Amino acid sequence: MTNTVFIESFKFKNSWNPSTKFLVSATELMLRSFVDFSSEESFTSKDLLNEESMYYFWNKFPPSRGGIITTLITSAEDRRSWWHKPHFNQKFAVDTLNFIYDAVPDDDNCDNAKLRMSVGRAVGKELDHLSKIHRYRLLNDDEMYNVWYHDGIHHSKDPKFFDFAFSSIKRAPGSTKIKIDIIEYAAQNDALGDVTITTVAKRGTKTQKRAVVSHLHEMMHSLKRVIRRLDSNSPSYKEDCAAAQKDIDDMEARLMMFVDCDDANVVENLMGVLSKDNLPWLMPAASKNHYLSSRLQRIIERGDAY
Repeated sequence: MTNTVFIESFKFKNSWNPSTKFLVSATELMLRSFVDFSSEESFTSKDLLNEESMYYFWNKFPPSRGGIITTLITSAEDRRSWWHKPHFNQKFAVDTLNFIYDAVPDDDNCDNAKLRMSVGRAVGKELDHLSKIHRYRLLNDDEMYNVWYHDGIHHSKDPKFFDFAFSSIKRAPGSTKIKIDIIEYAAQNDALGDVTITTVAKRGTKTQKRAVVSHLHEMMHSLKRVIRRLDSNSPSYKEDCAAAQKDIDDMEARLMMFVDCDDANVVENLMGVLSKDNLPWLMPAASKNHYLSSRLQRIIERGDAY
């Protein structure tokens, strides 16, 4: 991470100072790194930069601050294993990042916004991308709008953000590809909203419908797996089944909006997840493809759909 004006000026309260023993050890480490070029030791060794000394090095050596923040972010992650050894203790990293996040001004400065995004994600902050892009659209601030928009596209978990992003794309050369990209980002973030789904079902291109149905198809399979994995001996089994079934029914209602699409990929995905009572609605669309029509007829006759 590169240093910003805020990072350059921000300091921690610190009472720790290096002892003579620490300075001797640090000197030995630096000399060893110059002499032994194959050594994995470096100036970021735990013997040099750790929870005790970090605030001192932050205050004393401003050029190192961007790198320290990056190290704090990787240390704050839950991804820990024998091969991924975080530099700092996780609690220390999270607490320090929270302190930095609260200190970064929530203003109209791009560098501050990007820093709040990176640090905020590392500590699980809910970033309201939708409110931000509405604000900067009204202010005609394209730079800040783009900063929040592009971060939201990659990281937002808010379906309303993606509904807005999708509906804001006007018809123009390349707009179809942009809309498909938005659908795919929303699907990756599990944030595909009902407004987007309904809009695509009513007047989207076949490529857009294919992308939406493919995602809903995978979600439907996931919901069905949830029911199969429920513990029948659990006291809440009936309630859990009812809740999971409601989620399945809601998902099927969304999928039913696409039964009139005759795209082969869409029809095949719907055949794999719709309940037996709803499969006949697929017949008109499937009739455009002899193989799919015959296959659908066999499934209906066997009555082995979900």
